[in-house]
Amino acid sequence: MESVYSFILRVIFALFVISTFNAAQTAFITKTSDLEFGDVFMGHSKEITDTDIGAAKFMFYHTRWFRRNVSIRFALPSYLENAGDRIPIEFNQTHSTWSYNDQLGGRTNFDPYSRLRINRVWFYTPVYIWLGGKITTTQGLTPGEYSGNIIITITY
Repeated sequence: MESVYSFILRVIFALFVISTFNAAQTAFITKTSDLEFGDVFMGHSKEITDTDIGAAKFMFYHTRWFRRNVSIRFALPSYLENAGDRIPIEFNQTHSTWSYNDQLGGRTNFDPYSRLRINRVWFYTPVYIWLGGKITTTQGLTPGEYSGNIIITITY
């Protein structure tokens, strides 16, 4: 039998906020850092890679016995919005990596628009995921916080 767990994250121009999840789950997901673009001037772009300190970082593990094949899917926004204004946001393989270790070396890039499959993950073994992005602003935008939703679904 396959288990599916989802949680929604709110992307705020300078902050990444996680919603709470049901403690009875057998997969546990934690956001350990926010996706933060910082100050971006109108008419400029800003890119956050997976190794940037501003990249979002998540950790998950499962508690089912033995090894499990894990499938991860992201539903990513195309725009961040504020008061009717939109800022395009892009994600790609240079912005997305995963690893069993919480360090810069040994990371594996993946396409966040495609299913990420990690085979034979041991129970209680942490898996780390980093996600950055790129935004491009235009002149005439309303200053403030821009937001969108990211949904992560883990199936095993």
